[in-house]
Amino acid sequence: MKKLFLLSLVLICSNSFFGQTVKTPSIENASKEVQQVAKKEKAAAVDVAKEKKKSAEVKAEKTKGDVKASSQQVKETTSKTVTKVEDKVTGEFKGKKVYTGPKGGKYYLNEKGAKVYISDKK
Repeated sequence: MKKLFLLSLVLICSNSFFGQTVKTPSIENASKEVQQVAKKEKAAAVDVAKEKKKSAEVKAEKTKGDVKASSQQVKETTSKTVTKVEDKVTGEFKGKKVYTGPKGGKYYLNEKGAKVYISDKK
């Protein structure tokens, strides 16, 4: 029994003296690592911001070109399709010329140049 006791005591003591030790990083090393990681993250964020800005500028230039092209197309189509049909003079009403519009409405122009429509009931 004594031998077993002594053997276990020696085993416990040997493990405590010859056990592996773990080296813990010091606070200074940890703070340096944190600063390095922060710098890397900041640089990455700046790069991402620059890329977003460049892509936004490219999109803006592209849309400017698209707007110019579409405005030119609109001008061309409006100049081609707009043909003004002059109203025909069809008679007189109260001493003024009576005009007939493209849809068949009859009117005359008053002193101010505004159209005054004539009802069919008269």
